[in-house]
Amino acid sequence: MVTRLALRYKKGHEVNASTGLLISVLLRFPEVGTVNFDPTSKTLRFSFLLHPERFHGKMRELTKRITSALDLYHAFDGIEPIIFTIHSRNEEKLLSIEVVRDVVTLGLVEIGLLVDLLRQQASGGLWVEEEQAPLQDDEKEWQEELIANMLDNLKRDNQVQKLFAFREEGRVVVYNQ
Repeated sequence: MVTRLALRYKKGHEVNASTGLLISVLLRFPEVGTVNFDPTSKTLRFSFLLHPERFHGKMRELTKRITSALDLYHAFDGIEPIIFTIHSRNEEKLLSIEVVRDVVTLGLVEIGLLVDLLRQQASGGLWVEEEQAPLQDDEKEWQEELIANMLDNLKRDNQVQKLFAFREEGRVVVYNQ
C-alpha cells in the first residue's frame, strides 16, 4: 500500500514539495528560527536564533562542537555531504547559527540530530516562539513522515522557487524570493 502525504492550501490546492518541506520543518522543530530553500544549489539553510547574553564570545566554540558532532554522524552513517557549512552571525541584539546542507544527502535524522544538538549545547539559550503549542506525539510522527516524504520529492524534482520561511505571530509564513 502506498500512502501519499501532502499539505494543502486552504482552497484545496496541494503545496509543492519545497514549500511543504519548509512549513513542516518549522512546525515540527520550533527551535528552527528560519529555513530557506535555494533551488540553484539545492540547499536548505537553517537559522537558529540565540540569546546574546548567554553566548557572547562563545559562538566559535558552539559552532565547532556542532560541526564536530555532525561530522562524526556523517562518518558513522557513511554520508558524504555535497554542501555542509555552519557559521555564526553576530548582529546588534541577536546571535544566530546558520547551517547550510544540500538536500541530496540530507535526511530527517540529521535535521532532528542538528536540532537536538543545538538544544543541548545551547541549554535554554535558543529563541523558541512561545505561542506555538507543542505537538503531540502523533502530530510529530505525521510531520516527520511529511518531512521525509518531501525531502525525497525535493531530491528528485526540479523546483525553481527560491523560498524563505519563518514564524510570525504563531503562523508559518513562506515567501517566494
